[in-house]
Amino acid sequence: MSTRFHPTTRALVVAGSGFLIALAAVLISPQLAPIWMAFWFSLALALGIDLVFLGSSKTLHAEIELPRTLAIGTVHHVPLHVTRRVQRTFVADAVLSVSGHLDRLPPQRLEVAGGEGTTTFPFRAHLRGPVRAETISLRYPGPLGLLRCTVELGSDAE
Repeated sequence: MSTRFHPTTRALVVAGSGFLIALAAVLISPQLAPIWMAFWFSLALALGIDLVFLGSSKTLHAEIELPRTLAIGTVHHVPLHVTRRVQRTFVADAVLSVSGHLDRLPPQRLEVAGGEGTTTFPFRAHLRGPVRAETISLRYPGPLGLLRCTVELGSDAE
């Protein structure tokens, strides 16, 4: 399991516009230097709050039920069930990487409310071979929308 955090477009816009306003204030008058410090402090505080409320990836658990066989050319809808010990509601993009003989799967929207959520993936085989899910990735923003978390959960499902 790996977790990565990235700033969102909203964070970059807030940081860029706030930087320009704070810089303009300092250039107008050096006595307005506290605005410069207040900007950096408030930006760090907002990013910290977003990071804390994103939660730990250790609280996430994903289960997928794969079919043993899949007829070539037919679509089979496979459910992905995600549980989280923290009861916060969030919307994530679920991405599933599968074995090479299956069609590439588009990201699915997953809403986790009350600690659990379910979505389905349309599996379709174009070659013979075992049905395997290699990794399950969940991408979701923090409550303030300044950071985006990507959690990769390993899957040994066959």
